[in-house]
Amino acid sequence: MRFSDLPEVSEAKALISTKDLSKLSSQQSKSRYLRITLLWLVKGTVLFFIAPRVSAFFWPILCLVSIAIVEGFRNWSHESLHQSIFCRKKFPNLILTNLFLSLPIITPFNTRQSIHLSHHRQLSQDSDEERFAWKWADGSKTRGKLIIELIASLTSLRFFQTALAARKSKRSVSGQQWKELLIIVAYFFCITMSLIFADLFLEYTILWILPQIVISPFINRVRSFAEHGGDKVVISRTTIPRWLERLFMYQVHFGYHFEHHVWPGLPENSLPTAHKILEKDGFWDRHPHLVQQSGLYSVFRRFSSVKILEH
Repeated sequence: MRFSDLPEVSEAKALISTKDLSKLSSQQSKSRYLRITLLWLVKGTVLFFIAPRVSAFFWPILCLVSIAIVEGFRNWSHESLHQSIFCRKKFPNLILTNLFLSLPIITPFNTRQSIHLSHHRQLSQDSDEERFAWKWADGSKTRGKLIIELIASLTSLRFFQTALAARKSKRSVSGQQWKELLIIVAYFFCITMSLIFADLFLEYTILWILPQIVISPFINRVRSFAEHGGDKVVISRTTIPRWLERLFMYQVHFGYHFEHHVWPGLPENSLPTAHKILEKDGFWDRHPHLVQQSGLYSVFRRFSSVKILEH
């Protein structure tokens, strides 16, 4: 069943009036510039000030900080797929979004936007291009296939494979993907040359590139499975994260995922308000299966119940 056809979705939409929805849609966070700037300041401090001055013994701690920063970039990049983050004019906003959110985390913005909007239209259907993020937990997998999928989930290979293959039958889209890939290569070539000249290439590679190539994709698999996986009826659920999960998985109110799919046009700042309106009406009491208290725990519980050795 498609997400938009679920009775719970129709019920949720009926609980927020058109007037209130219009008000919520206009309440984009005024602190978004400060929050994005803070991510950049912490990133710069860790990579260019702290890391060169401390022993490599402390780098694992710095790596944890970098992972949180990468996820902040990724969460804000997701928000930019639905909202104009920097300004209302389309082209300047696209340039700023690429420079300050997408390129630093090796993400082709237009390609990701195309895939993600398709995800919203085809949520959890076989045609959902983002379903790859948790489809590897399907019970039909043999042990060998599961191992291969798990290895792929620990790298960015799956993302690039999906991004470059998305809608490959359309030449204009395929051409755009290759242009974005070239832009990413050019961006990191310039960064690399500058870092080598400044003798900071090792710090940048280990503390910034490595986490987003190896660790961040795995976090995305876990988060996506928590939101959508393991249940063909629920399709999308909201997570009330613990503080560590909020730091490493659910910045920018990413946990309010049911609300986000019901009203994808709402800015992140309005999602908690939408959640409280539903809560006040008893929506979550009537549908407790649509909200969970911990993403990590829910993934462990669901994944442990999957019969991975079925043929």
